[in-house]
Amino acid sequence: MPKRYVKNALVRYEIDGARRYAHHGQEIDVPQETIDHLGDQLFPEGHGPGITPEDSAGAAGVPVDLDTGAVEDAASWLNGDLGDKPKASEVVAAANGDVDRAQLLLEAEQSLQGDPRKSVVEPLQQIIDEGGTS
Repeated sequence: MPKRYVKNALVRYEIDGARRYAHHGQEIDVPQETIDHLGDQLFPEGHGPGITPEDSAGAAGVPVDLDTGAVEDAASWLNGDLGDKPKASEVVAAANGDVDRAQLLLEAEQSLQGDPRKSVVEPLQQIIDEGGTS
């Protein structure tokens, strides 16, 4: 499936009947028909926020495995222990519209000292509440 970066603040789409969400700057892997449906809500192929076709292959990833990782590992990433502390939009994008990932990231955010970031908690909770993909 082709990969594209999301241009809008929030995009809702379906793949095989499963509702998914993606946020600005998130790379999504979707069928061509979904790309056609979303139209100008996505960046053109090879482009993204601050990304040119020449450097799109080197886009940074999440330094922990969110599919099999522990809350403590995700919390280390969120706290900046594994490099730069991720922005709220990067944390939400890492959930990739997946309920389990959103739950893991929400628990990690809430485990950190201080108040959890509302800009992380609310979008992750929305993914969980609306079912995302499981």
